[in-house]
Amino acid sequence: MRKPFFPALFHWLYEVVFGPLEPGMDREHKRWLDFFILESSAGTVGYTMTTGVFMTGYALYLGASDYLAGLIASVPMLMNGFQLLGAALCEKSKHKKGLLQGLLLAYRVPLGCTIFIPLLFPRSWWVPVFVGMYLLGFLCSALFQPGYNAWIVALTSPRTRGTFYAHREAAYQAVGMIFGMVVGVVVDALGQGYGAFFVPYCLCLVFCLVNYLFIRPIRYPEPTAPAAEPGEAEKRREKIGTLQRVKRNPRVLQFAAIWILWNGGYWMAFAYFSVFMVSTLGLSYSFMNIINVVQMGSLVVAVRYWGRFGDHQGWVKSLTFTCMIIIVGFAVRGVVAPSMTWLLIPISIVAGAGMGGINVGTLNMIAYLAHPEDQSFCYALHTGVAGLAGFLGSVAGGSLTDLFANVYIGPFSGIHLMFFVSGLVMLSALIVFRVWSRRVPKPA
Repeated sequence: MRKPFFPALFHWLYEVVFGPLEPGMDREHKRWLDFFILESSAGTVGYTMTTGVFMTGYALYLGASDYLAGLIASVPMLMNGFQLLGAALCEKSKHKKGLLQGLLLAYRVPLGCTIFIPLLFPRSWWVPVFVGMYLLGFLCSALFQPGYNAWIVALTSPRTRGTFYAHREAAYQAVGMIFGMVVGVVVDALGQGYGAFFVPYCLCLVFCLVNYLFIRPIRYPEPTAPAAEPGEAEKRREKIGTLQRVKRNPRVLQFAAIWILWNGGYWMAFAYFSVFMVSTLGLSYSFMNIINVVQMGSLVVAVRYWGRFGDHQGWVKSLTFTCMIIIVGFAVRGVVAPSMTWLLIPISIVAGAGMGGINVGTLNMIAYLAHPEDQSFCYALHTGVAGLAGFLGSVAGGSLTDLFANVYIGPFSGIHLMFFVSGLVMLSALIVFRVWSRRVPKPA
């Protein structure tokens, strides 16, 4: 007997967004994973409203230079160096869920509250206070991420983890894309002044509360170890230090070393994309958000395929293909002049397809390479190292742009040359990754 139309449609939409109930998974467990998708979607709205083109435009309004705006864009990467501290805090805490909820609020609220800076401080303080609040917010984000990633890993199985990450990323990127496009039109309509930026930053505060309400119902898994008096083996394991953890995860360390080169090249260009569109190309916020919508739409479509591809073909192969696509997208951006801005649309399609697999791929590579007891530590180690490399890459990108400031080849300027250099650096990282991956044993 056929189901009524509307219940059948609702069921289909639910499975498209959240995925089906996997064999052997109870409905309560599935509900927790659904809440992870909802809370990350709400969080992405807040993130979108306070980063990217909105952050760049607001920072320039407050008086920041183009170079400083690019460096501020890479603050999240710099703060990721504190993820090792976050992993240690989470491991030692007796109230892990409460700690993570507090860090979530401490991350989101300062970013949204930067909109009140012109109302509370004299003009000479605007940029320093903005930078300080940005540093505080992303410091708390760095402390939050290791425990959050370990929380998700603990509630997902290796067999279905890639598919879940793909559904989660597709959902939150789609939501961020929609809000970014709509708010971009609003900012343009309001004249790109203080009142215009008030809209995205207040939305950040609203969705901070929504994010918190969605994460509250999710159960934090209890430790599987017995509560009895530990034996000698358990006592030795409790005393293991950072150096010993690094030594027993050599492949994670090798992968992180390769990602230093990749992230340095990536952020060399990525930190200046918004500055490039605002200052060099002079694009409107509406058009910039159309570009973001196209890129995120491509990402949302592609991420599901990357998840399934990685689950079936392996994450080494998945990362190889996604990196190749990103390199092409970044390098071609180096030929976009003010008279050729239409090229940003096909470039965004290509770049989005590649970016759809990079987060899913790296998280699953760490999950595969890490010792089971050290996954939270290894996420933090990898992200911290990659984050520092990303910040240094953004500094290098700004320095190269200044170095090439007086270089003009037809309609192309120094920033175009810097984009091309970033593509070469990422290509070098991909070659090293392919050589190294031949020595990584395939999963059973």
